[in-house]
Amino acid sequence: MQRTLAGLGIPVAWLHCLWLPDHSDFTLADLPQPSVDHIERASKLSKPRGPYRKADNVALLAELRPIIDQRPTYGYRRVTALLNRQRRKEGKPTVNTKRVLRIMRQNGFTLQKHTALRPTRTHDGVVVALRSKYPLVFRSSGDPRPQ
Repeated sequence: MQRTLAGLGIPVAWLHCLWLPDHSDFTLADLPQPSVDHIERASKLSKPRGPYRKADNVALLAELRPIIDQRPTYGYRRVTALLNRQRRKEGKPTVNTKRVLRIMRQNGFTLQKHTALRPTRTHDGVVVALRSKYPLVFRSSGDPRPQ
């Protein structure tokens, strides 16, 4: 049962939204006190979950291995595209790209990250035009007509 202000039918929980100068007999002690029962279930401490495992991952890995062996330089996106193309031909459902990446990471099939040094920015702020984009515009501020 919800507590209300006497005779007004306004829930006590809404009191912070109201300005009621007429009811000076109401005190903060009349407000409901918070309890652990009001805490959302998701915010309570729970046991940590174990590693991700799905029953079909072993079968999916068996489909992935020949594709990765044939094309070792392909990343997870290309491998997923080839796998899904093959699965469509067989009438099976397609596989999510994130799932393929997760399986490839767990089994060490992902490519090494490219860590080559890239050249620094060489632009010094000066732009040189080989010819004018607007040839009829004169660069002098004076009168362009001959004297």
